[in-house]
Amino acid sequence: MSRAAWLPVLAACCAVGPAMAAPPDGTADVLARAARFYQPPSPAEPGLWRLVWLGTSDLDAVDQARRPGLRLRTRAQDLLVIDPAGRRGALDTQRIGADGTPGLWQHQVAPGRGRSVNRKSSFTVDASGDAAQVLWERLAWRLPQLAVAQLQAAPDRVRSLRRVQDRGAPVDVLTAELSPGREVEIRIRSSGEVIDQAYVASRLRGPTRVVIRFKPSVAAPGIGKVPAGFEIDIGGTRSLALDLLDARRTPPGDEAWLTFPATDTGSRSTIAAAPRRVEPLFPGAWALRNFGGYNTFLVDVGGCLLLFDAIASFGSSDVVPPAPPTALSDLVLEAVRATVPGTPLSWVVPSHHHDDHLGGIAGLARAGATVLTTPGNVALVREVLRSVPGAKVETLRGSRTFRGGPTPVEIRQLQGLHADEMLFAWFPEQRAALTADVTDYLVEEKRFLQQLERAGLAVETIHAVHSARPATRADLEADLDFGN
Repeated sequence: MSRAAWLPVLAACCAVGPAMAAPPDGTADVLARAARFYQPPSPAEPGLWRLVWLGTSDLDAVDQARRPGLRLRTRAQDLLVIDPAGRRGALDTQRIGADGTPGLWQHQVAPGRGRSVNRKSSFTVDASGDAAQVLWERLAWRLPQLAVAQLQAAPDRVRSLRRVQDRGAPVDVLTAELSPGREVEIRIRSSGEVIDQAYVASRLRGPTRVVIRFKPSVAAPGIGKVPAGFEIDIGGTRSLALDLLDARRTPPGDEAWLTFPATDTGSRSTIAAAPRRVEPLFPGAWALRNFGGYNTFLVDVGGCLLLFDAIASFGSSDVVPPAPPTALSDLVLEAVRATVPGTPLSWVVPSHHHDDHLGGIAGLARAGATVLTTPGNVALVREVLRSVPGAKVETLRGSRTFRGGPTPVEIRQLQGLHADEMLFAWFPEQRAALTADVTDYLVEEKRFLQQLERAGLAVETIHAVHSARPATRADLEADLDFGN
Protein backbone atom coordinates (compact mmCIF):
# COMPACT_ATOMS: atom_id res chain seq x y z
CA MET A 1 0.00 0.00 0.00
CA SER A 2 1.39 3.40 -0.94
CA ARG A 3 1.94 6.17 1.53
CA ALA A 4 -0.78 8.26 -0.13
CA ALA A 5 -3.22 5.35 0.06
CA TRP A 6 -2.53 4.66 3.75
CA LEU A 7 -3.82 8.03 4.97
CA PRO A 8 -7.40 7.61 3.68
CA VAL A 9 -7.51 4.11 5.23
CA LEU A 10 -6.45 5.50 8.59
CA ALA A 11 -8.93 8.36 8.36
CA ALA A 12 -11.78 6.04 7.40
CA CYS A 13 -11.06 3.74 10.32
CA CYS A 14 -11.18 6.70 12.73
CA ALA A 15 -14.65 7.82 11.64
CA VAL A 16 -16.89 8.44 14.65
CA GLY A 17 -20.41 9.03 13.43
CA PRO A 18 -22.72 10.95 11.13
CA ALA A 19 -22.02 14.40 9.73
CA MET A 20 -23.10 17.39 11.80
CA ALA A 21 -22.46 20.76 10.10
CA ALA A 22 -20.26 22.12 7.34
CA PRO A 23 -16.69 22.70 8.60
CA PRO A 24 -15.11 26.17 8.44
CA ASP A 25 -13.25 27.12 5.28
CA GLY A 26 -9.67 25.88 5.31
CA THR A 27 -10.31 22.94 7.64
CA ALA A 28 -9.42 20.30 5.05
CA ASP A 29 -6.15 22.03 4.18
CA VAL A 30 -5.05 22.36 7.83
CA LEU A 31 -5.86 18.72 8.58
CA ALA A 32 -4.18 17.48 5.39
CA ARG A 33 -1.02 19.41 6.26
CA ALA A 34 -1.00 17.87 9.74
CA ALA A 35 -1.52 14.37 8.31
CA ARG A 36 1.42 14.80 5.94
CA PHE A 37 3.64 15.95 8.81
CA TYR A 38 3.08 12.74 10.80
CA GLN A 39 3.02 10.18 8.00
CA PRO A 40 5.94 7.72 7.74
CA PRO A 41 8.67 8.51 5.18
CA SER A 42 8.17 5.15 3.44
CA PRO A 43 5.08 3.06 2.62
CA ALA A 44 3.47 1.46 5.66
CA GLU A 45 0.88 -1.25 6.04
CA PRO A 46 -1.81 -1.20 8.70
CA GLY A 47 -0.72 -3.06 11.82
CA LEU A 48 -0.06 -2.75 15.52
CA TRP A 49 1.96 0.04 17.11
CA ARG A 50 3.59 -0.13 20.53
CA LEU A 51 4.64 2.90 22.58
CA VAL A 52 6.16 3.12 26.06
CA TRP A 53 6.39 6.22 28.24
CA LEU A 54 8.11 6.91 31.56
CA GLY A 55 7.58 9.91 33.79
CA THR A 56 5.75 11.26 36.80
CA SER A 57 2.15 11.61 37.92
CA ASP A 58 0.75 14.28 40.22
CA LEU A 59 -2.99 13.70 39.95
CA ASP A 60 -3.53 13.70 43.72
CA ALA A 61 -2.52 17.36 43.76
CA VAL A 62 -5.47 18.13 41.49
CA ASP A 63 -8.29 15.98 42.84
CA GLN A 64 -7.38 15.24 46.43
CA ALA A 65 -5.35 18.17 47.79
CA ARG A 66 -6.87 20.60 50.24
CA ARG A 67 -4.19 23.18 49.40
CA PRO A 68 -3.81 24.20 45.72
CA GLY A 69 -0.28 23.60 44.49
CA LEU A 70 0.48 20.76 46.91
CA ARG A 71 2.91 18.45 45.11
CA LEU A 72 2.64 14.68 45.44
CA ARG A 73 4.73 13.70 42.44
CA THR A 74 5.06 9.94 41.94
CA ARG A 75 6.41 7.56 39.31
CA ALA A 76 4.44 6.68 36.17
CA GLN A 77 4.90 4.18 33.35
CA ASP A 78 2.49 3.63 30.45
CA LEU A 79 2.41 1.04 27.66
CA LEU A 80 0.12 1.48 24.65
CA VAL A 81 -0.53 -1.17 21.99
CA ILE A 82 -2.86 0.14 19.31
CA ASP A 83 -4.33 -1.01 16.01
CA PRO A 84 -5.32 2.25 14.30
CA ALA A 85 -7.01 0.63 11.32
CA GLY A 86 -9.04 -1.76 13.47
CA ARG A 87 -9.79 0.82 16.17
CA ARG A 88 -8.50 -1.54 18.84
CA GLY A 89 -6.16 -0.62 21.64
CA ALA A 90 -4.80 -1.51 25.06
CA LEU A 91 -3.28 0.92 27.56
CA ASP A 92 -1.47 -0.35 30.64
CA THR A 93 -0.84 2.37 33.24
CA GLN A 94 1.32 2.01 36.32
CA ARG A 95 1.45 4.64 39.03
CA ILE A 96 3.22 4.51 42.39
CA GLY A 97 1.43 6.64 44.96
CA ALA A 98 3.12 9.03 47.38
CA ASP A 99 2.56 6.40 50.09
CA GLY A 100 4.15 3.67 47.96
CA THR A 101 0.81 2.10 46.98
CA PRO A 102 0.75 0.93 43.35
CA GLY A 103 -2.04 2.00 41.02
CA LEU A 104 -2.28 -0.51 38.18
CA TRP A 105 -4.93 -0.27 35.44
CA GLN A 106 -5.33 -1.89 32.05
CA HIS A 107 -7.76 -0.49 29.48
CA GLN A 108 -8.88 -2.42 26.40
CA VAL A 109 -11.10 -1.12 23.63
CA ALA A 110 -12.50 -2.42 20.35
CA PRO A 111 -15.34 -1.13 18.15
CA GLY A 112 -18.41 -0.79 20.36
CA ARG A 113 -16.91 -2.21 23.53
CA GLY A 114 -14.25 -1.57 26.14
CA ARG A 115 -13.17 -2.47 29.65
CA SER A 116 -10.95 -0.99 32.35
CA VAL A 117 -9.48 -3.40 34.88
CA ASN A 118 -7.76 -2.66 38.16
CA ARG A 119 -4.92 -5.18 38.03
CA LYS A 120 -4.61 -5.31 41.83
CA SER A 121 -8.22 -6.18 42.60
CA SER A 122 -9.55 -7.33 39.18
CA PHE A 123 -12.34 -4.75 39.60
CA THR A 124 -13.67 -4.12 36.10
CA VAL A 125 -15.58 -1.23 34.53
CA ASP A 126 -17.28 -2.03 31.22
CA ALA A 127 -17.78 0.48 28.43
CA SER A 128 -20.11 0.40 25.45
CA GLY A 129 -21.56 2.88 22.99
CA ASP A 130 -20.45 6.46 23.72
CA ALA A 131 -18.35 5.33 26.69
CA ALA A 132 -16.38 2.97 24.44
CA GLN A 133 -15.79 5.81 21.99
CA VAL A 134 -14.44 8.04 24.77
CA LEU A 135 -12.15 5.20 25.89
CA TRP A 136 -10.84 4.77 22.34
CA GLU A 137 -10.09 8.49 22.16
CA ARG A 138 -8.27 8.37 25.50
CA LEU A 139 -5.85 5.94 23.86
CA ALA A 140 -5.73 7.21 20.28
CA TRP A 141 -5.42 10.93 20.98
CA ARG A 142 -2.04 10.39 22.65
CA LEU A 143 -0.89 10.27 19.02
CA PRO A 144 -1.74 13.48 17.13
CA GLN A 145 -1.87 11.67 13.77
CA LEU A 146 -4.81 9.61 15.04
CA ALA A 147 -6.58 12.71 16.32
CA VAL A 148 -6.05 14.33 12.93
CA ALA A 149 -7.31 11.20 11.15
CA GLN A 150 -10.48 11.19 13.26
CA LEU A 151 -11.22 14.79 12.33
CA GLN A 152 -10.41 14.17 8.66
CA ALA A 153 -13.02 11.40 8.73
CA ALA A 154 -15.59 13.73 10.32
CA PRO A 155 -14.62 17.34 9.41
CA ASP A 156 -18.18 18.42 10.22
CA ARG A 157 -17.21 18.20 13.89
CA VAL A 158 -14.86 21.16 13.48
CA ARG A 159 -16.68 24.19 14.89
CA SER A 160 -14.16 26.96 14.29
CA LEU A 161 -10.78 27.63 12.72
CA ARG A 162 -8.69 30.73 13.20
CA ARG A 163 -5.08 31.74 12.74
CA VAL A 164 -3.08 33.43 15.50
CA GLN A 165 0.53 34.38 16.10
CA ASP A 166 2.54 32.43 18.66
CA ARG A 167 6.02 33.85 19.32
CA GLY A 168 5.97 35.44 15.90
CA ALA A 169 4.95 32.25 14.08
CA PRO A 170 1.53 31.49 12.57
CA VAL A 171 -0.54 28.86 14.37
CA ASP A 172 -3.91 27.44 13.34
CA VAL A 173 -6.38 27.00 16.21
CA LEU A 174 -9.06 24.44 15.48
CA THR A 175 -12.01 23.76 17.78
CA ALA A 176 -13.92 20.50 17.41
CA GLU A 177 -16.86 18.92 19.20
CA LEU A 178 -16.08 15.24 19.62
CA SER A 179 -19.58 14.54 20.95
CA PRO A 180 -22.23 16.69 22.67
CA GLY A 181 -20.63 18.58 25.55
CA ARG A 182 -17.07 17.46 24.65
CA GLU A 183 -15.31 20.32 22.87
CA VAL A 184 -11.54 20.38 22.35
CA GLU A 185 -9.19 23.05 20.97
CA ILE A 186 -6.14 22.00 18.94
CA ARG A 187 -3.22 24.25 17.98
CA ILE A 188 -1.27 23.30 14.86
CA ARG A 189 1.95 24.84 13.55
CA SER A 190 2.30 25.87 9.91
CA SER A 191 4.44 22.73 9.49
CA GLY A 192 1.46 20.60 10.50
CA GLU A 193 2.85 19.60 13.91
CA VAL A 194 0.32 19.66 16.76
CA ILE A 195 1.51 21.87 19.61
CA ASP A 196 -1.19 21.11 22.17
CA GLN A 197 -4.86 20.44 22.74
CA ALA A 198 -7.07 21.84 25.49
CA TYR A 199 -10.58 21.67 26.89
CA VAL A 200 -12.58 22.82 29.91
CA ALA A 201 -13.65 20.13 32.39
CA SER A 202 -15.87 20.16 35.45
CA ARG A 203 -13.74 19.50 38.51
CA LEU A 204 -14.02 19.91 42.26
CA ARG A 205 -13.08 23.60 42.27
CA GLY A 206 -15.30 24.38 39.27
CA PRO A 207 -14.76 24.57 35.49
CA THR A 208 -11.06 23.97 34.90
CA ARG A 209 -8.92 24.28 31.77
CA VAL A 210 -7.00 21.12 30.90
CA VAL A 211 -4.03 21.46 28.52
CA ILE A 212 -2.13 18.59 26.87
CA ARG A 213 1.26 19.82 25.63
CA PHE A 214 3.15 17.67 23.15
CA LYS A 215 6.93 17.62 23.01
CA PRO A 216 8.68 18.00 19.63
CA SER A 217 8.13 15.01 17.38
CA VAL A 218 10.62 12.25 16.70
CA ALA A 219 10.68 9.52 14.04
CA ALA A 220 9.28 6.13 15.08
CA PRO A 221 10.06 3.07 12.93
CA GLY A 222 7.02 1.97 10.95
CA ILE A 223 4.77 4.60 12.50
CA GLY A 224 5.96 8.01 11.33
CA LYS A 225 6.46 10.95 13.63
CA VAL A 226 5.27 10.85 17.23
CA PRO A 227 5.70 13.35 20.07
CA ALA A 228 8.75 12.72 22.26
CA GLY A 229 6.38 12.91 25.21
CA PHE A 230 3.49 14.94 26.56
CA GLU A 231 2.35 16.77 29.69
CA ILE A 232 -1.13 17.27 31.09
CA ASP A 233 -1.81 20.40 33.14
CA ILE A 234 -5.11 20.63 35.00
CA GLY A 235 -5.84 24.15 36.12
CA GLY A 236 -2.16 25.06 36.15
CA THR A 237 -1.06 21.94 38.06
CA ARG A 238 1.09 19.40 36.25
CA SER A 239 -0.86 16.14 36.67
CA LEU A 240 1.12 13.93 34.29
CA ALA A 241 4.50 14.24 32.54
CA LEU A 242 5.59 11.38 30.30
CA ASP A 243 8.67 10.99 28.10
CA LEU A 244 8.59 8.58 25.18
CA LEU A 245 10.90 5.63 25.82
CA ASP A 246 10.14 3.56 22.72
CA ALA A 247 7.75 3.58 19.75
CA ARG A 248 7.64 1.08 16.88
CA ARG A 249 5.53 -1.37 14.95
CA THR A 250 5.01 -4.34 17.22
CA PRO A 251 5.94 -8.00 16.96
CA PRO A 252 3.04 -10.44 16.39
CA GLY A 253 2.96 -11.42 20.07
CA ASP A 254 1.57 -8.02 21.06
CA GLU A 255 -1.81 -9.02 19.62
CA ALA A 256 -2.46 -10.64 23.01
CA TRP A 257 -2.72 -7.20 24.62
CA LEU A 258 -5.79 -6.47 22.48
CA THR A 259 -7.58 -9.77 23.06
CA PHE A 260 -10.50 -9.64 25.45
CA PRO A 261 -10.57 -12.62 27.84
CA ALA A 262 -12.82 -15.47 26.78
CA THR A 263 -14.00 -15.82 30.38
CA ASP A 264 -14.16 -12.53 32.28
CA THR A 265 -14.45 -13.13 36.02
CA GLY A 266 -13.43 -9.63 37.13
CA SER A 267 -15.64 -8.13 39.81
CA ARG A 268 -18.05 -5.36 38.80
CA SER A 269 -19.68 -2.65 40.85
CA THR A 270 -22.50 -4.36 42.68
CA ILE A 271 -23.87 -0.92 43.52
CA ALA A 272 -24.27 0.01 39.86
CA ALA A 273 -25.71 -3.42 39.04
CA ALA A 274 -28.76 -2.75 41.22
CA PRO A 275 -31.48 -0.17 40.45
CA ARG A 276 -31.38 3.28 42.00
CA ARG A 277 -33.52 3.17 45.12
CA VAL A 278 -34.08 4.47 48.64
CA GLU A 279 -33.69 1.76 51.27
CA PRO A 280 -34.80 2.18 54.91
CA LEU A 281 -32.01 1.32 57.38
CA PHE A 282 -33.71 1.94 60.72
CA PRO A 283 -36.21 4.54 62.06
CA GLY A 284 -35.39 7.92 60.51
CA ALA A 285 -32.45 6.72 58.42
CA TRP A 286 -32.28 5.72 54.76
CA ALA A 287 -29.63 4.60 52.28
CA LEU A 288 -29.87 6.21 48.85
CA ARG A 289 -28.44 3.40 46.69
CA ASN A 290 -26.78 3.63 43.27
CA PHE A 291 -26.84 7.33 42.65
CA GLY A 292 -24.27 7.42 39.87
CA GLY A 293 -22.67 4.27 41.29
CA TYR A 294 -22.44 5.68 44.83
CA ASN A 295 -24.46 5.44 48.02
CA THR A 296 -25.32 8.36 50.26
CA PHE A 297 -27.29 8.39 53.48
CA LEU A 298 -30.24 10.45 54.75
CA VAL A 299 -31.07 10.95 58.44
CA ASP A 300 -34.07 12.64 60.08
CA VAL A 301 -32.56 14.74 62.88
CA GLY A 302 -35.84 16.29 64.08
CA GLY A 303 -37.77 18.72 61.89
CA CYS A 304 -34.99 18.70 59.34
CA LEU A 305 -32.72 16.27 57.49
CA LEU A 306 -29.01 15.49 57.42
CA LEU A 307 -27.21 13.96 54.44
CA PHE A 308 -24.02 12.00 55.03
CA ASP A 309 -21.56 12.51 52.15
CA ALA A 310 -21.78 14.83 49.15
CA ILE A 311 -21.22 12.40 46.30
CA ALA A 312 -20.04 13.55 42.87
CA SER A 313 -18.45 12.09 39.76
CA PHE A 314 -16.22 14.22 37.54
CA GLY A 315 -14.70 11.63 35.21
CA SER A 316 -11.06 11.43 34.19
CA SER A 317 -9.25 14.46 32.75
CA ASP A 318 -7.11 12.75 30.14
CA VAL A 319 -5.91 13.69 26.65
CA VAL A 320 -9.56 14.16 25.62
CA PRO A 321 -12.56 15.55 27.52
CA PRO A 322 -14.50 13.07 29.66
CA ALA A 323 -18.21 12.57 29.18
CA PRO A 324 -20.15 15.47 30.73
CA PRO A 325 -20.78 14.68 34.42
CA THR A 326 -24.22 14.02 35.83
CA ALA A 327 -25.25 16.42 38.59
CA LEU A 328 -25.67 13.77 41.27
CA SER A 329 -26.73 16.38 43.82
CA ASP A 330 -29.87 17.05 41.74
CA LEU A 331 -30.76 13.35 41.74
CA VAL A 332 -30.10 13.16 45.48
CA LEU A 333 -32.27 16.19 46.23
CA GLU A 334 -35.12 14.74 44.18
CA ALA A 335 -34.92 11.51 46.20
CA VAL A 336 -34.71 13.40 49.50
CA ARG A 337 -37.86 15.37 48.72
CA ALA A 338 -39.72 12.24 47.69
CA THR A 339 -38.63 10.30 50.79
CA VAL A 340 -39.51 12.93 53.41
CA PRO A 341 -41.81 15.45 51.70
CA GLY A 342 -41.93 18.91 53.20
CA THR A 343 -38.92 18.41 55.48
CA PRO A 344 -35.94 20.64 54.67
CA LEU A 345 -32.45 19.32 54.10
CA SER A 346 -30.53 21.38 56.64
CA TRP A 347 -27.19 19.60 56.91
CA VAL A 348 -24.71 17.91 54.59
CA VAL A 349 -21.69 16.13 56.08
CA PRO A 350 -18.95 15.30 53.56
CA SER A 351 -16.96 12.34 54.85
CA HIS A 352 -13.66 13.86 53.65
CA HIS A 353 -12.16 16.25 51.14
CA HIS A 354 -11.68 13.99 48.09
CA ASP A 355 -13.57 15.10 45.02
CA ASP A 356 -16.05 12.22 44.85
CA HIS A 357 -17.13 12.83 48.46
CA LEU A 358 -17.06 16.64 48.61
CA GLY A 359 -17.97 17.55 45.03
CA GLY A 360 -21.74 17.63 45.61
CA ILE A 361 -21.75 20.32 48.28
CA ALA A 362 -22.49 23.23 45.93
CA GLY A 363 -25.80 21.81 44.70
CA LEU A 364 -26.82 20.82 48.21
CA ALA A 365 -25.84 24.21 49.65
CA ARG A 366 -27.95 25.95 46.99
CA ALA A 367 -30.88 23.94 48.34
CA GLY A 368 -30.24 25.41 51.81
CA ALA A 369 -28.05 22.79 53.47
CA THR A 370 -25.30 23.88 55.85
CA VAL A 371 -21.99 22.10 55.23
CA LEU A 372 -20.55 20.58 58.40
CA THR A 373 -16.83 19.88 58.01
CA THR A 374 -13.54 19.55 59.87
CA PRO A 375 -11.15 22.47 60.53
CA GLY A 376 -8.61 21.43 57.91
CA ASN A 377 -11.25 21.31 55.17
CA VAL A 378 -12.99 24.62 55.80
CA ALA A 379 -10.88 26.61 53.31
CA LEU A 380 -11.48 24.08 50.51
CA VAL A 381 -15.20 23.93 51.26
CA ARG A 382 -15.48 27.72 51.07
CA GLU A 383 -13.56 27.72 47.79
CA VAL A 384 -15.92 25.13 46.26
CA LEU A 385 -18.92 27.16 47.52
CA ARG A 386 -17.68 30.53 46.26
CA SER A 387 -20.37 30.60 43.55
CA VAL A 388 -23.21 29.83 46.01
CA PRO A 389 -24.64 33.06 47.48
CA GLY A 390 -25.15 32.85 51.23
CA ALA A 391 -23.68 29.37 51.55
CA LYS A 392 -23.36 28.29 55.17
CA VAL A 393 -20.39 26.37 56.59
CA GLU A 394 -19.89 25.15 60.15
CA THR A 395 -16.71 23.70 61.60
CA LEU A 396 -16.89 20.51 63.63
CA ARG A 397 -14.42 20.32 66.50
CA GLY A 398 -14.65 17.07 68.37
CA SER A 399 -18.06 15.52 67.79
CA ARG A 400 -21.69 16.61 67.50
CA THR A 401 -24.83 14.71 68.44
CA PHE A 402 -28.24 15.23 66.80
CA ARG A 403 -30.94 13.96 69.18
CA GLY A 404 -34.15 15.39 67.72
CA GLY A 405 -34.98 12.60 65.28
CA PRO A 406 -36.29 9.06 65.73
CA THR A 407 -32.71 7.78 66.12
CA PRO A 408 -29.91 9.80 67.76
CA VAL A 409 -26.85 10.16 65.55
CA GLU A 410 -23.39 11.40 66.41
CA ILE A 411 -20.95 12.85 63.85
CA ARG A 412 -17.43 11.90 64.90
CA GLN A 413 -13.92 12.43 63.55
CA LEU A 414 -11.27 9.98 62.41
CA GLN A 415 -7.63 11.00 62.17
CA GLY A 416 -4.82 9.74 59.95
CA LEU A 417 -6.73 7.23 57.86
CA HIS A 418 -7.54 7.42 54.16
CA ALA A 419 -7.43 11.21 54.54
CA ASP A 420 -5.96 13.31 57.34
CA GLU A 421 -9.39 14.34 58.61
CA MET A 422 -12.47 12.19 58.10
CA LEU A 423 -15.99 12.08 59.49
CA PHE A 424 -18.34 9.19 60.13
CA ALA A 425 -21.83 8.90 61.57
CA TRP A 426 -22.39 6.73 64.68
CA PHE A 427 -25.82 5.44 65.78
CA PRO A 428 -25.39 4.18 69.38
CA GLU A 429 -28.82 2.54 69.65
CA GLN A 430 -28.29 0.48 66.49
CA ARG A 431 -24.52 0.09 66.95
CA ALA A 432 -24.22 1.14 63.32
CA ALA A 433 -21.92 3.52 61.46
CA LEU A 434 -21.99 5.34 58.13
CA THR A 435 -18.55 5.59 56.52
CA ALA A 436 -16.69 6.27 53.27
CA ASP A 437 -13.46 4.66 52.03
CA VAL A 438 -12.26 3.35 55.40
CA THR A 439 -13.55 -0.17 54.69
CA ASP A 440 -12.30 -0.29 51.10
CA TYR A 441 -8.64 -0.99 51.96
CA LEU A 442 -7.16 -3.50 54.38
CA VAL A 443 -4.83 -1.01 56.05
CA GLU A 444 -7.68 1.46 56.54
CA GLU A 445 -9.91 -1.29 57.95
CA LYS A 446 -7.28 -2.08 60.57
CA ARG A 447 -6.82 1.54 61.56
CA PHE A 448 -10.57 2.12 61.63
CA LEU A 449 -11.11 -0.80 64.01
CA GLN A 450 -8.26 0.46 66.20
CA GLN A 451 -9.81 3.94 66.45
CA LEU A 452 -13.22 2.48 67.25
CA GLU A 453 -11.67 0.44 70.03
CA ARG A 454 -9.83 3.44 71.49
CA ALA A 455 -13.06 5.45 71.43
CA GLY A 456 -15.02 2.63 73.07
CA LEU A 457 -17.55 2.42 70.23
CA ALA A 458 -19.17 -1.00 69.89
CA VAL A 459 -19.88 -0.70 66.16
CA GLU A 460 -21.42 -3.89 64.80
CA THR A 461 -22.69 -2.79 61.35
CA ILE A 462 -20.97 -0.49 58.83
CA HIS A 463 -22.79 1.08 55.87
CA ALA A 464 -20.38 2.53 53.30
CA VAL A 465 -20.57 4.87 50.32
CA HIS A 466 -18.81 2.41 47.98
CA SER A 467 -20.35 -0.87 49.21
CA ALA A 468 -23.56 -2.46 47.97
CA ARG A 469 -24.25 -4.19 51.27
CA PRO A 470 -23.44 -3.43 54.90
CA ALA A 471 -20.42 -5.05 56.52
CA THR A 472 -20.26 -6.33 60.05
CA ARG A 473 -17.41 -5.88 62.46
CA ALA A 474 -16.82 -9.63 62.08
CA ASP A 475 -16.46 -9.13 58.29
CA LEU A 476 -13.70 -6.58 58.83
CA GLU A 477 -11.94 -8.74 61.36
CA ALA A 478 -12.11 -11.70 58.97
CA ASP A 479 -10.52 -9.56 56.22
CA LEU A 480 -7.59 -8.99 58.54
CA ASP A 481 -7.22 -12.61 59.63
CA PHE A 482 -4.22 -13.93 57.71
CA GLY A 483 -4.03 -17.14 59.70
CA ASN A 484 -1.55 -15.81 62.26
